[in-house]
Amino acid sequence: MSDPLYDCKFCKRKFFTERTFIKHECTAMLRSREIQTQIGQMAFGMYKLWLEKQRRKPPGVEGFLSSAYYSSFIKFAQWCRETGIPDPDKYIELMVQQKIAPALWRRSEAYQIFLEYSDKKSDPYEQINNTIETILTLAEGLEIPPCEVFSKFTSSEISELIQQRRLSPWLLFCSKSFKAWIEKLHEGDRISLMKSIGIDYWSMKLEKSPDVVKNGKLIAQELGI
Repeated sequence: MSDPLYDCKFCKRKFFTERTFIKHECTAMLRSREIQTQIGQMAFGMYKLWLEKQRRKPPGVEGFLSSAYYSSFIKFAQWCRETGIPDPDKYIELMVQQKIAPALWRRSEAYQIFLEYSDKKSDPYEQINNTIETILTLAEGLEIPPCEVFSKFTSSEISELIQQRRLSPWLLFCSKSFKAWIEKLHEGDRISLMKSIGIDYWSMKLEKSPDVVKNGKLIAQELGI
């Protein structure tokens, strides 16, 4: 039997024919390609920060490529981009403080920890102003009055804007048009949206801030929503 003519430099597997060698794609090969992408570089940076926050010296890129946490950080980097997390570094720091494993960072429970931190740090009226700007920008772009903005989006799109903190419950729950829009959603979509918002957390927060709610209702009325 002849010796193999080809071998994979990543996994060291040997091949006898060019056809099977060309078709070959091992995990190590795929990761070596992925690490060159923006998501790959973002994930590697997050991995290093995660170790540094634990006062552990991070390895080089080869160490990351062979890490058991590689997939978790790739998925987290993708999730951060999709959801528009405003401060991933702080997110990672909070996860380390709470001793939450990277594989669990994308869960709603973990994300709620970050939201609560962000909301405590940010002034309610600053969040209301950001929401006003978002609604007016969307209304202008769609050439519709502000009160019709919510009806032009799906529950998942609104949820994403809330997660990005471009829309804040501080004003949304003071808006008659937002509440009317919620009532028209299918039950499954409504439940999913309330879960993503963190309805229990916000119900308690709004109840403890009657002055902000009162002013929020006046602002919503003036805005026409």
